[in-house]
Amino acid sequence: MGIAAAAFGVGWLARPVPDPVPLEAVPVQIADADIAATADLVAHTWGVEVKLSGEGFTAGEVYRVTVTDGDGDAVPAGEFLGVGPAQLDCNLNSSVLREDAVGFTVLDAAGEVVLVSRF
Repeated sequence: MGIAAAAFGVGWLARPVPDPVPLEAVPVQIADADIAATADLVAHTWGVEVKLSGEGFTAGEVYRVTVTDGDGDAVPAGEFLGVGPAQLDCNLNSSVLREDAVGFTVLDAAGEVVLVSRF
């Protein structure tokens, strides 16, 4: 038993560990005083990923996210459900490449802008 545990420990320490994902912090302008949020971007070969963290998104309400490209087009990046005062961490994906992405927008269920980022 002790040998198996030791072998597991050595294997765990020797496992390949991927490099951390390079995050690009982006500014966030919040239109709803009840919301606090931060965001990072990850550039991928297939598009951009928005890593959104925050609190105050109305519990159970659907929020829609779009990434804006250089032509001003809003490209879908996914949706999430608000969780109220609890911490929300979500990853949203868009086919817009990083070099073409100029921002993202979060809209509430009524289509009102609650958060914008321009970079």
